[in-house]
Amino acid sequence: MKYCNNCNKDTERYKSGHCKPCVRQRNEVLNKKRSEVGVKYINYEKVSESKVVFNKENYERFDIRTILLSDKDKYIYFLLKNEELVYIGKSNGNLLGRINSHIKDKDFDDVYIRAINDAKSLDKYEKKWIEKYRPKLNKEFIFNGITYDIFDLKTEEKITATKEELINILDTNKSTLTGLLNEHRNKIYNRYVLYKNRPKESNFKNVLDNHTGKIEKHNYITFAEKVGKPQSHVWYFMNGLHKTFQNKRYTLID
Repeated sequence: MKYCNNCNKDTERYKSGHCKPCVRQRNEVLNKKRSEVGVKYINYEKVSESKVVFNKENYERFDIRTILLSDKDKYIYFLLKNEELVYIGKSNGNLLGRINSHIKDKDFDDVYIRAINDAKSLDKYEKKWIEKYRPKLNKEFIFNGITYDIFDLKTEEKITATKEELINILDTNKSTLTGLLNEHRNKIYNRYVLYKNRPKESNFKNVLDNHTGKIEKHNYITFAEKVGKPQSHVWYFMNGLHKTFQNKRYTLID
């Protein structure tokens, strides 16, 4: 016989040893806690994402002849793709070799450079410009003290906070958050994504409760919480693939 490790009832349970009602109750408590924590820290904005644009006029475009004739050998280089800065690196003596090494694993179509006077300043300037522009391919650099933009799929609000603050806001751990910031994972808790990966349109829709006659606005996260079902169970209904939900109790309306 299988007993739930939490309520000790003889019932169907997950591999973790907990039954479905206990897991659902635990998730509701955690979601409520995340929402309460978020109210204290979140700086909500419904504006376009602020991003420092790479100004090419402040740097020198890469030219092999110029490099070969120059007496300088220390550089910070900037890789671009379709006019967007995607990577920043440094070279202490072999700029051509460094750029050539990136052809194998990075997609770029233009290069800009800035000569640096001494080797000690290379690390300082590299970090300075990565913190300023935050190129998407510099995934090993997640610096403390700078802010990141996260999108809450439940509230459809923007969260702007430092990495340390986001750990508390999202009620997560450092490795999970780093995975999101590095784009090794798409979501946290099926709720939080990078702001740049937010949906283009709102997921909130009007849902009619045919039992009560009330109309409420829900997205797939809030509706799943309302009916006590996993988000995957309501996805087809909330996206209009199923016309009704829960024995025709709920209907999407325009």
